[in-house]
Amino acid sequence: MEVPSIKEQTMESIQVKAVDSAAVPLKIKWVRKIELLNSYLEEDRYTGEPIILDVSEPVLRAVITWLEMHEDEEPSTYEHLEANGFERMVSAADNELLDQCHAMQTLAGVINASYDLQMLDLYYTLVQYTANNLEGKTAKEMSEWLGIPLKKDVENEED
Repeated sequence: MEVPSIKEQTMESIQVKAVDSAAVPLKIKWVRKIELLNSYLEEDRYTGEPIILDVSEPVLRAVITWLEMHEDEEPSTYEHLEANGFERMVSAADNELLDQCHAMQTLAGVINASYDLQMLDLYYTLVQYTANNLEGKTAKEMSEWLGIPLKKDVENEED
């Protein structure tokens, strides 16, 4: 486990903001799960000014909710995930949160944010969630669930 710098030891949070919202605090223990932001601390690049994230306010809210839910868990490493293989288990709380994101059409934004912010645990959970929801569906049902038109439907519109 790495030792926090003196600056980190005195900080309780950093400020971030979505492109369309006011700044909000992120606890340092949450930042440890966000590799992109963690690098700001490790490289002493955080100035105290809010870091603008390329996400919408609903996506940032969903990410913060997920961080709150997993606050006491240590961040996983690629090595840990590879050693344990791909599991399809998603907690009931994660399912509920991600179902809400799907219903609000913010799921794609949360997926992109987890990738862009380098949130390995959230990204892995999203892969599991998506795999579970697409299992056994036809191409048409998958298309509807993902909100992406089938290629043949797009081609028919172009004719």
